[in-house]
Amino acid sequence: MVLITTFNANWERLIAVNHVNLTVLMFLFMVCAFEVVLWKLTLTDLSRVDVFGRSEANDINGSEYEEDIYYGDLRSNYERWIRRQTHYRHQVWRLEQEEVTQFRVQQQQRRQVERVIC
Repeated sequence: MVLITTFNANWERLIAVNHVNLTVLMFLFMVCAFEVVLWKLTLTDLSRVDVFGRSEANDINGSEYEEDIYYGDLRSNYERWIRRQTHYRHQVWRLEQEEVTQFRVQQQQRRQVERVIC
């Protein structure tokens, strides 16, 4: 009975501490988020750039963004991988078909030899 009451008392203390830690963690996260927003606002020229969007300078030049280039590279890598897989599967299928035909030819030759012997 004493063990159960001790456990309950420690459990309540543990829960209270976790709420404080969680509150501090949430507060620090909010401070960091606001800091990032303020940093972003102070480093951009608001006349030329939408704060969290694309800049007009890049739109005027017509250059692609790093994300577009990155995802374009991923797309081309995926297409290249698909072509290689298709080629490999076709090659494996062709080899399997050759093996099957060779096996059938060998079986026919054995049957012919058995007929001649008998």
